[in-house]
Amino acid sequence: MGTNELGKFCTALLAFGVLAFLTLAGCSGAVPVKPGSASYSLKILLEKNLDSKADYLYLEFLRNDSAFVGAFVIVDHDTIRTKASGRADTSYLYDKWSHGQTVSLKAVDTAKAFVYQTSVIIPDSFGISNVFPNTRIWQPNANPRVEWTASAGATNYFAAIQARGNGSPSRGQSAIAGSTQSYTFTPTAFYNPQNNELVRDVYYIHVVAYAPTMVERPDANYKMPTSPPFPLTVDTKQIAGAVAAAVVSARDTIVVSPSL
Repeated sequence: MGTNELGKFCTALLAFGVLAFLTLAGCSGAVPVKPGSASYSLKILLEKNLDSKADYLYLEFLRNDSAFVGAFVIVDHDTIRTKASGRADTSYLYDKWSHGQTVSLKAVDTAKAFVYQTSVIIPDSFGISNVFPNTRIWQPNANPRVEWTASAGATNYFAAIQARGNGSPSRGQSAIAGSTQSYTFTPTAFYNPQNNELVRDVYYIHVVAYAPTMVERPDANYKMPTSPPFPLTVDTKQIAGAVAAAVVSARDTIVVSPSL
């Protein structure tokens, strides 16, 4: 075989190989993707709840916005795996974590695309110190106010008020108070936004101390603020998200009387 014939043969062989690869890829319906090119989302919340007397772990792990089951998170010495939804929501006895405890966290992709390590410090115990009006009975056109003691280790606080009744049509209210130790609600919390009618009920007040950010737990017994968004604490080439620790106060109450 001459030099020209050999060159033509090699060129044809290479073209055949490329065509075969493309054909196989088309038949399988998938194109190989490097693990590191995927987009991962990680959210972890460790919560001590002084109201329900329980500790909670909420975990959400997504890959390309879909449930990511090929990974696990180690919280101190406990290995937590996500369910088919890519989430895990676990409750523990109240003494699972201690106030002021540093908890180590490690997120691991079983395909070895990454290992992400960090830690959070559980804020200290605290509580609501005053509610105005101090009768705990709301007066029309008054602005309910809540004050609380400090929680060492907390970055910020938010205050929340919501009706006791499940499925209540009242608006409720929740807002970030920053590092201050008081917040004044507006009376709109007690009204149905659909018809602007007053919803008479007992309203629960909670304050949440968190650090360094906050993650929403779907089954929480308090109302989360909807804006502004809580900042991300995880931002690498592979993972974006947030890792947070929080302490929830025991609740206080305000009554919107049936006689109003």
